[in-house]
Amino acid sequence: MRPTDFELPFDLGDATKPQEPMETDVNAKKTETEADAKAEPMEVEEEKAEKWEKGERILCFHGPLIYEAKIQEVEVANNIPKYFIHYKGWNKNWDEWVPEARMLKFNDGNVENQKGLVRAHEAKEASRKRREHVFAVPQAPSPLPKDKGRRKNGLKPKRREGREGDFVLQGGKEVSLKAPDATVETEEVFKAKVEIKIKMPEELKTYIVDDWQQVCRQRRLCVLPARSTADQLLAEYARAKTANKAEKMKNNKEKAILEVTAGIREYFNAMLPSHLLYRQERAQYEAMVKQAPGLVPCKVYGPVHLLRLFTKLGEMLAYTPLCERSIQLLLYYLHDLLAYIKRNAGVIFSLADYQEAQ
Repeated sequence: MRPTDFELPFDLGDATKPQEPMETDVNAKKTETEADAKAEPMEVEEEKAEKWEKGERILCFHGPLIYEAKIQEVEVANNIPKYFIHYKGWNKNWDEWVPEARMLKFNDGNVENQKGLVRAHEAKEASRKRREHVFAVPQAPSPLPKDKGRRKNGLKPKRREGREGDFVLQGGKEVSLKAPDATVETEEVFKAKVEIKIKMPEELKTYIVDDWQQVCRQRRLCVLPARSTADQLLAEYARAKTANKAEKMKNNKEKAILEVTAGIREYFNAMLPSHLLYRQERAQYEAMVKQAPGLVPCKVYGPVHLLRLFTKLGEMLAYTPLCERSIQLLLYYLHDLLAYIKRNAGVIFSLADYQEAQ
């Protein structure tokens, strides 16, 4: 079983060429014509195989955190698969339907990403009181009983100690007699989920198409570490937006920007190995992980992989329990970041950032 390969998120005809296409190097214009970039329709390189199986052990996002789970059922409706999963260690009342975008293969790399997210949230909780963030940390699938108070998000759940009569023993295990929490999704609620729409500028869609042609058609790979990494780009954006002292203090803007960029880094690191790589790039990634087991994707991969993340991030955020105000604030900064990338695209993207596959 292999991870989910990244696929071009739109038809080639949907992306129009920007006035300044991707350059062959930082100071030179690209020599390819528009016709070259769109000459042939996208080909199906291989027949899609079943990616997830009933009974498979997986990791699954619940908001920005990741939990171990097992696939109980697999169904396909309108060519869109959905999966009914059970979280390991939780009562079956917390089983839920999830989309493929929330699922990760259970392997050493993803387990390390899971632990990294937990450590990051523990550090945040230790440094400040709990409050609502732009990237809100949702409750774990099953909170403690109210009389025991809240536990910290992301920590390993402790054994529940309810009052007598709250649980019955079945097969040596405690099973709750309480009704499921209102946050548990039914199949109907799952189907009604609306993806948060992140609008990708047409000019940036073109760079995603150019990237697809370099990797899938011309069999070239990104030079790694990237000339400008995703981590550096996010840091430069944050600096640019908080350079003016008066502006950054307005509505606590600096703190919001830092939280958004930190959240993007976490999603990028967790999703790149399993969702943001083309099939042709996996050998390169595996070789780098073998050389540096502690590899942090956002400090190695560049802006084009960050653009790939934005094509999938909306679907992921739909399953994060944010209030309407937080969603609107988050979308504002995500679109502002895309606008920043668009304005600086001539410097950020270059064909010189690709090399022939070894």
